[in-house]
Parts: sequence; structure tokens; C-alpha cells
Amino acid sequence: MTNNRKTISPITEKQFINFLKFVSKDDEVFAVECLLDEIDEGKTIDEILAGEKPDKSVILLGNPDPYVLKVTELEKFKFKIFFGCFPDPTAGDSGTWHVSFDEKDNVVNAELVDSVIS
Repeated sequence: MTNNRKTISPITEKQFINFLKFVSKDDEVFAVECLLDEIDEGKTIDEILAGEKPDKSVILLGNPDPYVLKVTELEKFKFKIFFGCFPDPTAGDSGTWHVSFDEKDNVVNAELVDSVIS
């Protein structure tokens, strides 16, 4: 059995939320706002990234597991974060950022290096 669970590792939940809030100010990747809205509704990062368990008795429209995420460490406090949301196979967006944090998990810099809109 394969493990398809998405994870924010090697960054912490605090770093991930700080990253989302930081890039939501300037970047135009709608997926960031979607995830922040779910956090504001009281969901945890783990709940959101786990996706929904669809009711097999109804016809499913859309993607029950829309978020994509990959975090790669580049240096001690610098990471490449690929993040997006595709609620439908033909609709969604994503971005890839190079993000630097300080020792207190605050974002020092976040550069959007690539984005995709479909």
C-alpha cells in the first residue's frame, strides 16, 4: 500500500502558515487564499491536506483531494515550496516559491519563481 499523504515537512506548520500569509499579500496564486480560508474556518493543516473522504453513494463532482504540495530544503533556512489547488482536473493554480525563514520561523523573503493557471 502506498502512502499518498501530503506533508509540509521539512518545514513546520508555523512556517507553512507564515509562508501562506506572507505570499497572500502579493502573489496571485488563488490556492493560497483557498487554504487560508479553510484555516480560518477552523480546519487544521493535516485535515486540509488529507482531502475529503467522498460519499460513494453520490456522484462526485470535482476533486475531493485538490491540494498539491512539495517542500524541498535548499539550505538551512531556505526552501523550495510547490503548492497549488486543483478542485477540478481542468481548473486550478499552483506556484513554486523560494522561501527563506529566520530562526523564529518568520518569512524573510519569498520569491515566486513559477506559476501555473488552468
